[in-house]
Amino acid sequence: MSRSQKPFIYASGFYLLAAAIFGILDQVRPGAGSGAFTYNHFYLLGFVSMAFFGLGYYLFPRLNRSRLRFPKWVTVHLVLGNLSLVGLVLFHTLDQQMAGTQYLLPFITCVVFQVATLVMFVVNIWMTLTPPPLPRPENTPASPRKSQADAAKHDGMISADMLINNVMRHYPRTEVVFTKYFGIGCAGCPAQAFESIALACRIHDADLKTVLDDLNAVVN
Repeated sequence: MSRSQKPFIYASGFYLLAAAIFGILDQVRPGAGSGAFTYNHFYLLGFVSMAFFGLGYYLFPRLNRSRLRFPKWVTVHLVLGNLSLVGLVLFHTLDQQMAGTQYLLPFITCVVFQVATLVMFVVNIWMTLTPPPLPRPENTPASPRKSQADAAKHDGMISADMLINNVMRHYPRTEVVFTKYFGIGCAGCPAQAFESIALACRIHDADLKTVLDDLNAVVN
């Protein structure tokens, strides 16, 4: 997972703990404050949703063999989603304990931001899973810009189009290189069975030629 995806999992664990605490308090002191409201929202919008968002941003692009269409949206989603969820609970609690409607507008604003983060996630995943354009016809001149795979053609034993699973099975020592560039979970990831080295480099923003150089250095 990338640095922008892991915090969703961490936040999910935090909200699970917070939901458990408020759930217990609501049972000990029923009707006091906003225990039930806080429990429900921390559990559903916090624990469940954050875990789903984090895993969704990580798994859907890999299963589709593509990159996340709008990676910068992930950080915005993380910050906006957490702030609006905490604000949602905070302003609802203040509204319940204090007379007046001064907290209604901030509460509605947090609701709007929560909906906005959900829309961001759906659009991002939808565009990621959208099929790419049809390949250029053979009689059409190719773009002068070379792809990363073409620019990184290698004369060594390992090439860009090889599947990670096959490489690690035949050359176990390459696992340390894959872990270095793609994360500690690469060795046990199910996507390695159909994910090429070139695709993994695009997903993880790693330089393909550098990865191939390191892999072939380990093998040779």
